[in-house]
Amino acid sequence: MRTGLIKKSLLALLVSTIIIYFLGWKFIGSNNFIYLKIKELIPPAVKATLKQTLFVLPAMRSEVNYLKNRNKYLEFKNGYMAGMLRTQLGTAYGMWGRYFEFDRQKVDCPKSAKVILVTGQSNAGNYLFSKEYENKRHVNFFKGSCYVLDNPVFGATGGQASVAPAIASKLISQLPYIFLTTGWVGTSIKAWSDEGPRLSEYTNEELKDLQKHGHDLSAVIWIQGESDSIWMCDKDTPSCTTPKKRIDYIKYFDLMKSKILQDLKNKQNVKFVITQTSVCGNELARDETLNAQQLQLGKDKNTYVTEVTDSLGEEYRHDRCHFNALGVEAIAEEISSVLNDILPS
Repeated sequence: MRTGLIKKSLLALLVSTIIIYFLGWKFIGSNNFIYLKIKELIPPAVKATLKQTLFVLPAMRSEVNYLKNRNKYLEFKNGYMAGMLRTQLGTAYGMWGRYFEFDRQKVDCPKSAKVILVTGQSNAGNYLFSKEYENKRHVNFFKGSCYVLDNPVFGATGGQASVAPAIASKLISQLPYIFLTTGWVGTSIKAWSDEGPRLSEYTNEELKDLQKHGHDLSAVIWIQGESDSIWMCDKDTPSCTTPKKRIDYIKYFDLMKSKILQDLKNKQNVKFVITQTSVCGNELARDETLNAQQLQLGKDKNTYVTEVTDSLGEEYRHDRCHFNALGVEAIAEEISSVLNDILPS
């Protein structure tokens, strides 16, 4: 009798899980429900059982989908489960920051499709608020597989939204592109050029894996600079009265570039789209000298520098640093305009 009751309970749990999963996918959207992806650290037998458990967390959506209430359950998921579900990447930063993965459909990588890399720090990652963008041609690459390009993107830290789907939706080319997204929160340009963190090396390994399967890098979108702003204070500093020491941004950028492009066959033809980025924090202070160095990079071959992101004020940001839906739209509009001019149609 007791065994039969347990079986019925387990069956009811499985059926309800399937129904909730289906309804969540069909009516809410794949990027607004989160499920636990159990990592290889857990024995297969336990993993098979736990994979049936869903944390169904609906994202409260306003008319323009600013995802205003996501922060509450993002704090929950990162706080409650932080020690459990991590993937080791072997970097000096320790564990990869993706404790949960949003449900995403795996798809075939488009044959001979070119690659667009979106990388930098948090505004190149999943820390933005965004409306939904539809992408039927373009895909997201992560650890050897392609997925539907949706928020949050795979391969970058954070659990909210990225600018990548918005950029992809505005490309006029009829050719499919593979988006590789490796933005890492809070990183200085030095972290991308030093030997320790291996951020550029990890990105390069992914690019070489893509190249091995016939997918060459076409363009790099670099959104970074907040951590290198002279006005970026330490977290314990009440105000930015003592500026940070100036660094040679161009020197470290060139080191990062060489690491990312190492051993790529077509590296001489890769286009770089660089944003003027330094603003982040309560002061909303723009580092004009850093911007000047970023503009200087535009003199290099195949390098283009945009007016965004420092041109966007507080109304384009949800926390005086990271961008809201208006900011994502503005950034995607300008970057895609550059890409539409330089990429084959």
